[in-house]
Amino acid sequence: MTPAITAQHLASLPVGNCIQCLGSHANHTLELKFAALQRAGYTITEFSFAEYYRWVRARDPTVPDTDPESFGNAEPSAGDESVWEALWRHAPEAKALAAKHGVKMISLQCLGQVCGWPAGSRRAELGRKKAENWLLTCKHLGLEICQVGVNDQYDAVGTRESTVEDMRWLAQRGEHHGVKIAFESWNFAPRNNEWEATWEIVQAVNHPYLGLCIDTAQCALAPAYGYDPTSGNGYTEPAFQALLSRLRSPSPPLLLGSAFDEWHKAQGPGYRTGFTWCRCARVIPHIGRGTGKLVKTKEDEGAGRVAEVVKAILQTGFTGPLFFECFEVSEQEKPDESIPDELAQASVLSWKRLSEAMVDK
Repeated sequence: MTPAITAQHLASLPVGNCIQCLGSHANHTLELKFAALQRAGYTITEFSFAEYYRWVRARDPTVPDTDPESFGNAEPSAGDESVWEALWRHAPEAKALAAKHGVKMISLQCLGQVCGWPAGSRRAELGRKKAENWLLTCKHLGLEICQVGVNDQYDAVGTRESTVEDMRWLAQRGEHHGVKIAFESWNFAPRNNEWEATWEIVQAVNHPYLGLCIDTAQCALAPAYGYDPTSGNGYTEPAFQALLSRLRSPSPPLLLGSAFDEWHKAQGPGYRTGFTWCRCARVIPHIGRGTGKLVKTKEDEGAGRVAEVVKAILQTGFTGPLFFECFEVSEQEKPDESIPDELAQASVLSWKRLSEAMVDK
């Protein structure tokens, strides 16, 4: 029998917010974001590797200006090791900053391109080295979880068995460092882009330090479920009821008059449409576009049936943590220093409304 969802149960869940989603302008510093979390009453957060790297560089200009997303994706370049050492050296200051605002950093977002390379290849070797450094970063920051996405590179053509072995190795290394691994599907990846695929891999590995990270946006946008952000086609009610992981077709569709067309084009040729939708159209649930300010029609409130998806997950007995990870970069990139507070407060109201929607009457 499916367990009932009660208000008391929902109130007991650890709910946090992703620090990266509280603004993306240079004015939106980690200090501002932690303060916003505190004022909103949040006590846990999903930390961002990229933002932490920028914060460390601002404090220590001697750290090489290298795109942290590229670490481990190619042959090591001069200065890579000094970057990792700086990230570990400044970890106590980051922990102190979070503690000052009564916030605990739980997980690190998001390690990619470390699994699924052909077994024994140079890329597989580099991926493991990168993963080891991420785990050490988690350990120095005192984080419990390292979020890992599927490999989104088209030349990551390793077999399913090699991916399973990579994730088994990662789980074992995570256990060694005391860091759990949360494996996440990415809709824009050429393989393993639906949650069922990552769940099969987690089950095949069967290790206590490896679990599943379900992102409602990634579920809904996965090509296997039929949704196409360039046409807005693919939604059917039976399919949603079967998967509890879809979004309604956006109106208007991407590249056909949507509010995100210009942002998408500005990213350059070949930028993936699914990734644009993830970055631009993940509004705060039950709040809508622009923390409610841009809501003019029902569609502006968001098409993601988040309450139903989260409720289905909770009915498995899951007890958290849950994090808001909402992206509207066209709004978040604005320089207004009030944006982190606005986003944090909106997510507080969102959780109230989500809870009301999930409670069994």
